[in-house]
Parts: sequence; structure tokens; C-alpha cells
Amino acid sequence: MALASARREPLTSSSRNMSGVEFKVTVLARLSAFLPCKYRRCIPYLRVGIRPGASGPCRYREKEHGAMLKRILQAAALLAGLSAGIAHAADEEQRYDVYAGGLKLGTMGMNANLANDRYAVNARVAGGGLLGALIKFDFAGRSEGRIAADGTLQPASYSGTSDDGKRERTVKFTYGSKTPRNVSFSPARTPRDYDAAPSAQSGTLDPISATLSLLRPMPVGEACGKRVEVFDGSKRSRLSVAARQPARDGLFVCNGTYSRISGFSPKLMAKQVNFPFSIFWRETNGMMEVVRFQTDTTFGTVSAIRR
Repeated sequence: MALASARREPLTSSSRNMSGVEFKVTVLARLSAFLPCKYRRCIPYLRVGIRPGASGPCRYREKEHGAMLKRILQAAALLAGLSAGIAHAADEEQRYDVYAGGLKLGTMGMNANLANDRYAVNARVAGGGLLGALIKFDFAGRSEGRIAADGTLQPASYSGTSDDGKRERTVKFTYGSKTPRNVSFSPARTPRDYDAAPSAQSGTLDPISATLSLLRPMPVGEACGKRVEVFDGSKRSRLSVAARQPARDGLFVCNGTYSRISGFSPKLMAKQVNFPFSIFWRETNGMMEVVRFQTDTTFGTVSAIRR
């Protein structure tokens, strides 16, 4: 899927040359695609065809829209939570805003440290803004490990806690001989017959280490053109990024694909396996630093933009 290289700006009445009323109607129209039925019934502009106590398709859409927004935030946690630029031998904090269809969906923050041959990264993603206020999602994670002589990352431990408003769950695991070990879930998770076995995930990286591997500042010749295998405790996925191409505003773009490999339900695998995305970089003094990432969805362009 071709992705636009221009930055998707938040919707504002001034940027769209709208009157106040036109702007409000446009925002409400956009929001209607995300709102649960109980909220859409309260919007006068959008009441047509929505009955109090509606069920059936309306109920289905509520479930689907909520799940989609949570998946967008989860993807943001993986693909942009650390894409700010990481200082060697020093802590650095960065913040990002996430927009879906021009409306704010959430925020991201990170604190990372690379010192000598070790790394430690904390990441946080939370819902916020017009859409995020309606869809509960929070993620906090930490990864620690070693940096090999060739620059590759060798994780030692990972922990991540997600909260979707209905359930909070923490997953933890360590590594031995580059293979995930001692995987635990709290509260306990019922195993599925399609789960990806930890013992078969040698050479994979945890989600945060994988992000760091792809998106940390690096020399021009080392950015993009990579493939990283990812394991999150029960599922295996792949991040593939092609070579960089010129983009607008003096930036460079690297188009990539997130692919489900194993550990996903047959229903999810039948629905979609590959998800395209684009990472935008700025070159400064021979070094590449990520500016933003974006992907196209049925709701429009989703962008994570550095503050």
C-alpha cells in the first residue's frame, strides 16, 4: 500500500479554512466512525438511523472500533515508542503525539540509556485526546541487554504491562543463549494450541529491543534495509524495512511491513497478516534520526509525531 510522505497535521479550523460550525460538524463526523453507539446517540448531527438501545450491527461496530484503536496504540508502542533518538552514555526523554485520521489518539514517552556495551530502555504509551479519552489503553515496558561488538542487541530481560480498561496483564521473560526463557504472565494466561513456543524463538528480540534495533540514531549506511524477528511472550512477528528513499521536506522514508508469523489465532491470520508502515528520517551530519512513523488504516492515516 502506498503511503503519503507528507506529514498529516491535526485537524484545525484555521488550517482547513472552515467556519466554527463547519469545523464542529466535520470533527463530529470523523468521531462518529470511532464512537460507541451510546455516544453517537448523543450527537444531534449524527442521530439519524441510531436508536436507543440499538444492538446488532451497531453493537458489532462498537466492539470492532474499540479493538482497532487499541491495536493502533499497541502498534505505536512497538514502532514509535523509542524512535526519538538515544544518547550514548546518557539518559534522554522524548515525547510523541499519536493521531488517527487527524484526531489525537494518545501520547508516548521513553527514557533510554546506552552506556559502553549495555542498554536499558523504559517505554510508555497511553491513550489521550479526543479519541484516546474514549478508548482505554496503557502500556509500560522495560528492556535491558547487551550491545555486541558488531552493534547488534542481545536482550537479557523484558517486562511489559498493558491495561485496556478491562484487564491488566504483565508479561516477563529472560534470555539464555539468545533464546527467551522463564516466560510468565500475571495474571496467568490460558495457553493456546497455536502459541509460539519460547524454545523455538532463538535469535528473536523482545518488542522494545526490536524497536531500538530499528530506530535508534545510526550512520546513513546502516539505517533501514533490515529485518528483525520479534517475540512478545506468546506471539512471533517480523519487522521488515526496505532501503531508504527521498521524501518531501528534505526527509528520507523507509517503507516497511509488520508481519504476523506465529502465535496468532487462525481468525486473525485469516483476516490480515501484513501491515505496511513508513518511517521518516532526517539526516544530520551523517547520522539518521527518526522524525515520525505513519501507517494507513481504514480510519485514515495514523501518525506518531515527535514533539
